[in-house]
Amino acid sequence: MKKFYLLLFFVFFFFSVFSQTHITLSFAGKDSVSQNLISLDSVYVKNLTENSDTLLFGPVPELSLTATWPFGIDENNVNSSGSFMLKQNYPNPFQGSTNFSIYRGYRGPLNLILFDDIGTKLAEYSNVFEKGLHSFVISSSVNKVMILTVFDANNSKSIKIISNGQSNECNTIKYLGQTANAVKNNLKNLDNADFIFYLGNLTMFTAYAKGYKVKSILDNPKADSTYILYMSNSLTCGTSITVNHVILGGVAPVNKTVTYGTVTNIPGELTKCWITSNLGANHQAATVDDVTEPSAGWYWQFNHKQGYKNNGTTVTPSWTITDISENLDWQSSNDPCLLELGSGWRLPTNSEWHNVNTIGGWIDWNGPWDSALKLHAAGNLSHSDGSLNDRGMSGYYWSGSQSDVSNSWYLYFYSGSSGTPSFNKALGFPIRCLRD
Repeated sequence: MKKFYLLLFFVFFFFSVFSQTHITLSFAGKDSVSQNLISLDSVYVKNLTENSDTLLFGPVPELSLTATWPFGIDENNVNSSGSFMLKQNYPNPFQGSTNFSIYRGYRGPLNLILFDDIGTKLAEYSNVFEKGLHSFVISSSVNKVMILTVFDANNSKSIKIISNGQSNECNTIKYLGQTANAVKNNLKNLDNADFIFYLGNLTMFTAYAKGYKVKSILDNPKADSTYILYMSNSLTCGTSITVNHVILGGVAPVNKTVTYGTVTNIPGELTKCWITSNLGANHQAATVDDVTEPSAGWYWQFNHKQGYKNNGTTVTPSWTITDISENLDWQSSNDPCLLELGSGWRLPTNSEWHNVNTIGGWIDWNGPWDSALKLHAAGNLSHSDGSLNDRGMSGYYWSGSQSDVSNSWYLYFYSGSSGTPSFNKALGFPIRCLRD
């Protein structure tokens, strides 16, 4: 009997120890024509066998797992703290500003301090935070490596941040707000919590890259593997494009995957290709006076890349800019169309809006709505606090052209008129994107 129990012990020990292995799955994107490496935005990993998933962020994401053969062990990740996680900033290196996020499993005070490489304090921020995911932005003009340290009474974590110094920004840490609906995906990305994986499970990897079609592949990973995803950047206008918007790029206010329709042959700009719903919208509006947030999409201040979501009562992230005075058209480095949709996409110019409005014969909101663009009255956000105005009553769509240091041209329509006036740059308007 003693030998029998000894044998059971060794069997249990063997399956507990030798059935586990640490594997790393790496991902890279390549242009399917040129074979050049491309920067991935993210990779969605779906374990089809166990119905578990996780989201990894680019440009060259990795998934590290303590994986098991299927001997009944349900939890595979031994690296999760489960209560306090500091996400590496993105982009890094950066110019001007960069975003990062913190997940906490409990409410309480939290301190953030930014040091340079010799220990000089550059900026700090302290507050009491609720449980959940919180987003921040660091701005800096220094040209050096910096250390961000985040700590409370129980935990302390640090990350290395690299600034190229090509900016006039001050050294600051600003709080962007709590992103409750993004906690799940970002928590998975931080430590792959809740992601169940056994060696040999059938797994689907779906890659997203701006300007490229979504690419998926299947495999049964059993060891360290590098996956090259060959992606096509060809677009036939009239087909749809799928974009994985993530807050870490400093443009999207929330994480969201959206499929946009495209259309061409718009009177006034016959050769241009347009998306058929607002940037950040879940879908096209149902009516010209649609008042729903999923149809409206996001809002932008002129020549700023950060988008804002307003659900009717709350603006996300928090509104900080109330006045804009600068002698600039919308710069490509801040163009949300280029940054979110990829190469070739941009904001319309004032001339392009004027052409479609005039040649299309738009005299009230029926013209924009009855066109193939299906423009609707998505309203605007107040320059003073980001509060919502005129949703379901008026349409405001930025062009990329300024009229003077404080005002810029836009398309405007309501039930009685349609035209291309100019208005305060600090207002938040929806945008439509096009490419030549």
